[in-house]
Amino acid sequence: MSEFTERITAERERAGAEKKKVGRPRKNPVIVNGIVQEDPHALEVPDDTTVTMGGPVLRPTLANPMADPFRDYKTEQEKYHYRALNERAHNMRVRIAEGYSVVPEAPKFGDLVLARMPKSVNESKKKALAQKNVSQRSAAKNSFVSEAERVGVKTFDEK
Repeated sequence: MSEFTERITAERERAGAEKKKVGRPRKNPVIVNGIVQEDPHALEVPDDTTVTMGGPVLRPTLANPMADPFRDYKTEQEKYHYRALNERAHNMRVRIAEGYSVVPEAPKFGDLVLARMPKSVNESKKKALAQKNVSQRSAAKNSFVSEAERVGVKTFDEK
């Protein structure tokens, strides 16, 4: 072995022996029977101890229906469309003008409140939005085609 290789190998061995722990220290150490556990994933539990494993704890979030904090207050889902709204005054004025009403018995979740709108109003809003989308797309296409014809470029429909 060359002198360089021997020196690198010696440095690596020395570094391995002096290996430092990396990362932030645990804020809450895991303690079992008064003994601090170094690796919380491999707990040393005496044989006479009963261990009950729970599932993962779900944080309350609106994206997960099982952890939705407003789940118990969405009682008439066949009649109403429910939505969490930010309680800022401007936002509430706009949403109330759209047809939402605040569910009074539902508690606040941070700065969110639960609101509902009749399904019929919600469906008509969706249809109007879809129609607006179609008309905007066709207007953009027609504008492109007319501009292309004006400058002498041929266009074709792709379907």
